[in-house]
Amino acid sequence: MKALVKNSFLVLNSLVVSTLLVACAGDSSDPLAKYDNLNGVPPHTEESDKQIADPRNPFIIEIEGGSSNTSALFTEGIEGITEVRVTENNLQGTDYIQLAGAAVVGIPDSEKFTFVNTDKNPNIFTLKWTPSIGFLQGKSSDTFLVTVIAKSKNGKGKETLLPITVNKSGKIPSIIGTSGIDGKVFTEGDSFDFYVDVKDPNIYDVSQPRIIPVEYESTDRAAFRDTVVSKPNPTITVNPESQNGNVFRFYRRIALNDIATFRDRHNKEVPNATSIDVCTLIAVQSVTGTTSGSNQYCFKVNYLAQAATITWASELPKQIPAGQEFKVNFKVGTQNSLSKVAINKLSTQIAGLSGTKKLEKVSTDDNDKEVEYALTWTPSCAKANIKKFPLKLKVDSSLNGKSLSTPLDYEIEVVASEENCTVTPKGAK
Repeated sequence: MKALVKNSFLVLNSLVVSTLLVACAGDSSDPLAKYDNLNGVPPHTEESDKQIADPRNPFIIEIEGGSSNTSALFTEGIEGITEVRVTENNLQGTDYIQLAGAAVVGIPDSEKFTFVNTDKNPNIFTLKWTPSIGFLQGKSSDTFLVTVIAKSKNGKGKETLLPITVNKSGKIPSIIGTSGIDGKVFTEGDSFDFYVDVKDPNIYDVSQPRIIPVEYESTDRAAFRDTVVSKPNPTITVNPESQNGNVFRFYRRIALNDIATFRDRHNKEVPNATSIDVCTLIAVQSVTGTTSGSNQYCFKVNYLAQAATITWASELPKQIPAGQEFKVNFKVGTQNSLSKVAINKLSTQIAGLSGTKKLEKVSTDDNDKEVEYALTWTPSCAKANIKKFPLKLKVDSSLNGKSLSTPLDYEIEVVASEENCTVTPKGAK
């Protein structure tokens, strides 16, 4: 009977539990959801186990927002700011190591910088630095390591190497003035001086910028000038003079030799042009290596009169028989058809010839661009078998008010001729 009662009690308990589980099956899975009026456990005042810094590596030092490999970036002449975070490298323990401060070692003493704790966070330090112009000594950029030293209040410390990259100044120099070049008129063969004033914002110590004559790689006919662009090479005549801190004056000289022939917009030579526009490009290079854009300067060059040429109507013989009349026509001119040509003092030009001779102008065009002459000569009978006579002609050409004399030297042999020069015997009547 006792066993029956015991078994009946167990079955009853199972039924009650099953009923409760079924009743709760449709409600929220959070068993406390219906009991908003229950109070939580109040916070206790007992301290948990404290965190301590690893005595072998008490602090982690890195660029804020970066990693241990992140480099701080700075540029010459520009103030840069980098934040460095210094945090405890915590482990479970009983003592707590607090940060006392941090410092940077390794930036040259000549550089002015600050490394201070920020007000917003005791673990963040601000490195503020304006690298001086010329810090890189001509390099475009460089990375070096500085040491960040963190110390705790109980004397423990940590040193970390932090990479810092400095870039050269990106400030561009400029040409601020010129004199004696743009828009001037010169004559072929001249040499002239001019100066260029440049401003370099990157000057430091006794450094100086330099100017760079830039030659044209090609001529753009639709650009500033329609004529061919010559390529004069300005040479240094005087070292640059400091005008005011970062302003320098450069003196240059251009020799106008071997000036190119004028060309039309189709790039064909125009030999009869009397002048040409010459252009040169000049840029400025800063002491830090940055270069300005190129400025174009153009001036006009008048061509000098060109050397004259002779065109013989027939080939000039090397030998002429004595006593025989010789006549030849020839024309004188220059490559530039706008030049004027002339042989002056005609009788003087042929004074060295023996016998009967005459040099005369035969014809000319309206402007004496090309003149035709005729030489008539009957050499005297020569006693020697061969005698040489010089034929020296000097042709004057002029262009743009400038004159040029061109000597044209020939030598003609006169040979004895019994036919033309019969010798009368002594006593003959």
